[in-house]
Amino acid sequence: GQAFPWPVSRPASGEALHGWLHRGNEQLLRRLLADRRPRVVVELGCWLGLTTDFLLQAAGEAGEESELTVFAVDSWDASFLLSEQREQYAHDETAMATLHRCAETADGLYCAFLCHLWPWRSRVF
Repeated sequence: GQAFPWPVSRPASGEALHGWLHRGNEQLLRRLLADRRPRVVVELGCWLGLTTDFLLQAAGEAGEESELTVFAVDSWDASFLLSEQREQYAHDETAMATLHRCAETADGLYCAFLCHLWPWRSRVF
């Protein structure tokens, strides 16, 4: 795999914060964060950072000052997703439009992720 470092300045991205975090999952994650108070979470498949952002915010709302760190694991490869996993996104017009726009540059999805998670950059790896 390849490590993607944080850039010196916030990348520009016109992509909206989009993802698939459902209300029931939010409630479950909030309860787990409050009960377990993890210091580290590994998120597999981060897309544009919706759940990553949620985890960091919810950990802070769970009471004491949270020092949660998230290891975000994703390929952020829009071209691959369009060619190999298109059917997974075909039902979601926003996701398909995002993939098409982000496939125009090699790092489109990654830049959108960085832009959305910029406030948390010291706690997302």
